[in-house]
Amino acid sequence: MTVNTLVIASPRRVRSSTDQRIQKACVWCGVAYAVLLFAGLIIAGWLPPPSPSRTAAQVGADYSRHSGRILVGVLLMSLGTGLFAPFVVGMSHQLRRIGEHVSALATVELICGSLAALQGLMPCMFWASAAYRPERSPEITQSLDDMAWLPFAGVVILLMIEQVATGVAVLSDRRQKPLFPRWVGYLNFVTPLLLFPASFDIFVKSGPLAWDGIITFWIPVGIFGVWYVAMAVFMYKAADRDDDSDLVE
Repeated sequence: MTVNTLVIASPRRVRSSTDQRIQKACVWCGVAYAVLLFAGLIIAGWLPPPSPSRTAAQVGADYSRHSGRILVGVLLMSLGTGLFAPFVVGMSHQLRRIGEHVSALATVELICGSLAALQGLMPCMFWASAAYRPERSPEITQSLDDMAWLPFAGVVILLMIEQVATGVAVLSDRRQKPLFPRWVGYLNFVTPLLLFPASFDIFVKSGPLAWDGIITFWIPVGIFGVWYVAMAVFMYKAADRDDDSDLVE
């Protein structure tokens, strides 16, 4: 009777090695996403990004001269962006391990992160369309280019919601040995604050708020990189925790 009572009071939820490998694979998908994304930008000649103040003739000439490398770069970016989805799934899984009290937050993170991955594919479609027929009117090419760069650099609301939900979930971990350190939770509040100014890229064509500016592009890239590395490292470490017996329900 005493043994049974102890088993009920302290259930062990030991995860299989297969589950751990899958969780780590999700993290590695996130690493591949970052590598392919930046490799694609470099191959396309977009690091640093082109200026939004270029004329239609300049934009058309760029696509006409470099259509081949742009298509290769966009292909790599597309492949990489698709791998962001497994990373989001892995993060949601880890958040759910904190406890049932954060399951809604884990779902918010999953949905917003998945939509962000889909949103990341849309600019690739517009860039590919612009490079696919470089002989078309420069004005049309410029429009496609604008339709790609403006959301790529400036539509950050889904990432912001994902990060806030993650931060709340991390700080809700009441165990003596939490799955993520508390500073990671606070990082998920600082990151969206620094991403938000990128939303104003729709109002300007030059300066720090333009899609190639320091406030809209370089600061968000830097803080997103810090957030991304931190989440990847601690998701990988969390995958090695093979017992959830100390979860708070």
